[in-house]
Amino acid sequence: MKKTRVYGVVVGMVVATGMCVGSANANNFLPGSSSGTITHTPDLNDPTLQDADASPTFPAVTNITPVPGAPVPVASHNTTFTSGASTSQGIGGIGRFDTFGLYGASGFANVSFSYGAGVGQTDGSSVFGGASELRMAVDMTWDISDGWSGPRVAYELMSVNLNTAGPGDVASVTGDFTFAIDMNANSSAGNDIVRSVHVARSVQDGNDLSTTLFASTLLTTS
Repeated sequence: MKKTRVYGVVVGMVVATGMCVGSANANNFLPGSSSGTITHTPDLNDPTLQDADASPTFPAVTNITPVPGAPVPVASHNTTFTSGASTSQGIGGIGRFDTFGLYGASGFANVSFSYGAGVGQTDGSSVFGGASELRMAVDMTWDISDGWSGPRVAYELMSVNLNTAGPGDVASVTGDFTFAIDMNANSSAGNDIVRSVHVARSVQDGNDLSTTLFASTLLTTS
């Protein structure tokens, strides 16, 4: 069985990440080989104050014809930590959408994250000694043993809003993903295709930023 994987971590809000690999198999997502976690840590200086959702669902999104779109799941994870006038809120959701079998040999394997996912902190009571963090980690696998056609492109697309209230405040987002095609269903074969993409942006001291971040790479053997 040839397999393709998307795995990585995003801290912040991601619209979608995935690859265009091309496949005729319409039912090739492997939930038993896929996993994800969403963790909200109110204070990075106190990691005991965290809440994790280790079992988000991976719904198939089918309303993407006639043109592949980038639908996102509903937020499945919403936690708030409050102490006096200090509050930290984390919101996240993980899903997937793919188009295998819909366009002949062309296919997309994508991971998507809920619109509005992110984290915010207000420290009115000076409770937090560190920043708040929302971390969404995924490892998803599709079976593409029936082959694929080019181009094989891996990408990461982020639409972000970063806001800070005043001096000393920092807001940031990072996304690190690895895309792998197991050429022989045997990772020890040594000829697997593995590529990584990275995006990051930050603001501070009362500044705000709304922008789109994009990174891509070719999945080739050379």
